[in-house]
Amino acid sequence: MHGARIDSRGWPAMAARWVGRWLPFALIAWSQVLLAGNVPGTDNIHFRTFGPAQGMSHSTVLAMAQDSTGFLWIGTQDGLNRFDGSEFRVYKADRDDPWSLTQNYVLALASDSDGSLWVGTRNSGLNRYDPLLDRFENIGLGTTHDEEKASDRISAMMLDKDHRLWVANASGRMLWLDRATSTLLPAPMAMSDALRSVRCMMQSRDGRVWLGTRDGLWRVDADGQGLREMRASSSDSLNVFALAQTSDGRIWVGTDADGLYAMDPDGMQIQHYSRGSPLDGTVLHDQAVRALLADVDGSLWIAGENSGLARLQPASGIFSYYQHDPSRETTVVANRLSMLLHGRDGLLFVGSWANGFSVHNPRTRSFSRIESVPGNPKTLPTRQARTVFGDADGTLWAGMLEGGGLVHVDPDKGVIARFRNDPAREDSLSHDFVQYVTRTRDGSLWVATIGGGLNRMLPGNEGFQRFRHDPENPASLADDAILTLYEDRAGTLWVGTRDHGLDELCSGCSNFVHHPYSPTKAASGLAPGSEAIWAISSNSSGELWLGSLIGGLDRYT
Repeated sequence: MHGARIDSRGWPAMAARWVGRWLPFALIAWSQVLLAGNVPGTDNIHFRTFGPAQGMSHSTVLAMAQDSTGFLWIGTQDGLNRFDGSEFRVYKADRDDPWSLTQNYVLALASDSDGSLWVGTRNSGLNRYDPLLDRFENIGLGTTHDEEKASDRISAMMLDKDHRLWVANASGRMLWLDRATSTLLPAPMAMSDALRSVRCMMQSRDGRVWLGTRDGLWRVDADGQGLREMRASSSDSLNVFALAQTSDGRIWVGTDADGLYAMDPDGMQIQHYSRGSPLDGTVLHDQAVRALLADVDGSLWIAGENSGLARLQPASGIFSYYQHDPSRETTVVANRLSMLLHGRDGLLFVGSWANGFSVHNPRTRSFSRIESVPGNPKTLPTRQARTVFGDADGTLWAGMLEGGGLVHVDPDKGVIARFRNDPAREDSLSHDFVQYVTRTRDGSLWVATIGGGLNRMLPGNEGFQRFRHDPENPASLADDAILTLYEDRAGTLWVGTRDHGLDELCSGCSNFVHHPYSPTKAASGLAPGSEAIWAISSNSSGELWLGSLIGGLDRYT
């Protein structure tokens, strides 16, 4: 086989494709029935809420970001949380570990295109999370200015259109990341007391950067020059908490106690919205705006300090309101809100000051949720599904984490059957960590595992034929850790392994053909670009495409 290297930048793009198979599925499963409100100015949409009861380290959400693999990151007063759609993993500072987070109080987050995460702390500067090594590094200040070194409080961050990381700290000088040296250097703009309290940053479509501070709204050119204050019709400086730009070009400014302002791209005030009563759809719900989010449909989400969530249709000036109701589990997390984030597939994340966060999926109208209930065989054996395959009869095959094995699910009836490894039976599932499930055109159900090789289900679902690596048999499976499977138009089953490249099993065969990774052959297009093959597909010409963990994307002909 001959290959062509398409991209060698690394794993995030392929990992995003893989994680995306199950993370959005899990998030969608949490949303409930979406109902359109009939009362003017109100709308009854449903949310799913998560907080310390579900494993989050703290109830106050100070920052949110979603990385290129689909993980949701939440910065709190007591640790950084990574949420996979089902469970939280908490990262905290550890004095005995030089690669841990430098401080638990996280104020700002920014997700980079290479899969890394930038973490701004309250008193310990900037951290970079490396997803490949699962560790943090502290980013130093490449400056000798004592007043700049004195402040390690990172209050806001932003990646601009040129992939430059802007970092605001309490020194009053804006910082840029020098990627060549991994240090923070002063931006060209002059030092200013007004920049000691930057709360939010946004780059508008014309390239200019807007800075929201306690002491005014500021705008600067993309090259760091031309810093100037932007004021509303009143002569007073605005106390800014939030910024957004909607599709009509308007700049929206949320303030601490003066409501919401709409401006044109040049900073001229268009309109001012203040809190009114009653909430009849024509007035702002909260004078204290804490977060803004421009939606793809042109509307604007508004998170309030005291009165929950609202959505404004700028063209009509009509508001819809979403407030927390303690008697209903599916309302927004709280009325005291702190953050808004747009996630994958249009998911809306709403962070609060004391109650965790909520998730809303606007496209899902209904979903039957199957949970894990101990002692109930009709439910899932564990809480996490690694992979899901939809069969032609409408049932699902789910590979479970936490040793849950394989489950067969009827969406209407629940779990039909569970399959686990039984050391006393050679025809049982070879391993309980199921990574991938698919059915080939001959009707065979194939189950790939991490640690147990490959399984083919026997007729009648009565057991499995195992395919394992045998060091004494060169025609056996190359690796017992399998990441993905793919059947081509000829019926050949292609097996992507974690440590030994690509394997090939022709239809009706029992011997495998190996296509291992070799640096020399990979450079000349004669081998996969990595030992770990995460994704396999083909195009209309029958050419095979491989997504690898490190080697990028390969085309095989």
